[in-house]
Amino acid sequence: MTSLADRPRGRRRRSMLSTLMVFLGLVAVHQIAWGGTTPTDLDNLVVYFTATDLGPMPVATCNTQQCFDERFTEIADISELYCDTVAGAIPGAVGYAPEGCVRWWEDQGPHNCGACGSGAQDDEWVRGHKHGQDDRQKPAFVSDCVNGQPCVRIPRVAEMGPNATQMACLELEFDDVVQASGDFSLLLLVAPRNQADDWWYFGDSNNGLRHSASDETLFFRAGATPEVQISEPFAITVQEQRWQLIEIYRNAAGQYQVLVNGQDVTAAGNPSNTATYDHRYLGAQNCNGSSGGMVGDLGLFLFYSDLLQIAEQQALRVFIDGLYNFNGLLSDDFESGDTSNWSSTAE
Repeated sequence: MTSLADRPRGRRRRSMLSTLMVFLGLVAVHQIAWGGTTPTDLDNLVVYFTATDLGPMPVATCNTQQCFDERFTEIADISELYCDTVAGAIPGAVGYAPEGCVRWWEDQGPHNCGACGSGAQDDEWVRGHKHGQDDRQKPAFVSDCVNGQPCVRIPRVAEMGPNATQMACLELEFDDVVQASGDFSLLLLVAPRNQADDWWYFGDSNNGLRHSASDETLFFRAGATPEVQISEPFAITVQEQRWQLIEIYRNAAGQYQVLVNGQDVTAAGNPSNTATYDHRYLGAQNCNGSSGGMVGDLGLFLFYSDLLQIAEQQALRVFIDGLYNFNGLLSDDFESGDTSNWSSTAE
């Protein structure tokens, strides 16, 4: 399949190293991308979350009844936010997050956060879009999740015990919902766990990426228009601790391309949808429900409001591969079935 990104563009600035990658090809990407190209080097970055840098004060650890009963969680200091860290600490506690819960996942994109850094939570939220979870049900922080690097873990609702009333996904504040019309690029590093029913990896109302539990096919919905099948069946290998980089690219004509660990798994028939995509939730299409969200581990999310070129796509794979010590999992010479470096505990 011809890449959607294989077209001329003159509006992206490039560093000297990025320019060299364009001329020298993918071999050069492996030699220089890790040292010179990061997600923030590329234009039109909307949001960028990585579990290797959650922010200055991202983890909540209070397990007392007083914190559980805190009413004003939206504005409460992180020291007053509840996390189920110890089984039996309060009635119903099961200890699903022994290392703490993720309150903030700091956006490292270029968004001007306005008054952040000067308000009541100036020690917690200092840049980008305001992103996290202040409800009692928060994702768990796992410090040694994948090759010595941390991740954000979303458990099943039942695994959080009787005190849980909704999913533990993450969300942008309502005023920080982001959109992309025309072409865009989305990258998600995830290790999903098997579920009986379909789930959403991310999205908002009438938007997002849905995973069919029956045949591991990906569907995308933008706006109120019908969703489209964007991947071939069995595009995702659902297996605990098996990490996969899902890449979704849409061009200005609305045509989608999907890659998983660098392999093209796009559905036949040029799937397309031109509606504006709204993004707010990570780990679900809406955090307020008790079903329909993903279960598993999150490592990184990237959203660009344009179409990345081939060399830029590969540079990001090399960056992510090195950041999480996958030792070639996401390289362009990765062969399907080579799972020797997929363990979440391999050093």
